[in-house]
Amino acid sequence: MLDDYEDSLRRTADWAPVEAKADVMFYTERLRGDRLVEAVKDANAIVLIRDRTPFKAELLDKIPNLELFIFTGGRNTQLDFKALAARGIPVANTAMSDSKPATCEMTWTLILAAAKRLEAYLAILRRGQWRDGKGLPQVLKGQRLGLIGFGEIGKMVARVGQAFGMELVTWSPHMTPERAAEGGAKSVALEELLATSKVVSLHLVPAEGAAAFRAIVEDLGRRHEADGVELELTGPWPAYHFVATPSDADTA
Repeated sequence: MLDDYEDSLRRTADWAPVEAKADVMFYTERLRGDRLVEAVKDANAIVLIRDRTPFKAELLDKIPNLELFIFTGGRNTQLDFKALAARGIPVANTAMSDSKPATCEMTWTLILAAAKRLEAYLAILRRGQWRDGKGLPQVLKGQRLGLIGFGEIGKMVARVGQAFGMELVTWSPHMTPERAAEGGAKSVALEELLATSKVVSLHLVPAEGAAAFRAIVEDLGRRHEADGVELELTGPWPAYHFVATPSDADTA
């Protein structure tokens, strides 16, 4: 069992029937290189939390006894399915849970925390003070919400933005005006989205547009350095979800 950082698998299930027939090892730390090879080299079965650890052909070749590979969730962009198929090793995965609504909720937690200067105000209160004389909390109504990627999560985030009265714009490598309109958004060029949006939320899977994804992240990084843009990571690696709030006189 790899990448169970919260140690939830061991704590939430009865492993006695499995442990009666097999040696079960739980790894709650991120393993790479020789430590990863040492942990899996004698495994007959591997259970992976999502796609937190890449398993490419080179690594799979070092696991000669492997008979079954399991991962949680509905998608794994870091697993070499062809290499496993070539060896006749079956791959199984769990059904999707509420991870997409959870990601949407976390995205809006971070957006609101940035817009309302929540972290700064809580720190002030803990010091026994009330205000710091700096920027006021932002009102999002009437502001533009830019969504890079407009799949299930992006549309969930969009619906919350609509409830706040925000204008929705979107871009992705394969976006069309019709697809955007179905979710109540307007399709715009990436540069326009980045230049005009009060909040930018990134919901692209790197494997589906790696070059565009890298360019976007690099651009957001430059804006962060130059303009004080707030960046927050809310999604499971390697699917990144950034929240960016442009800085001005009244912005956190």
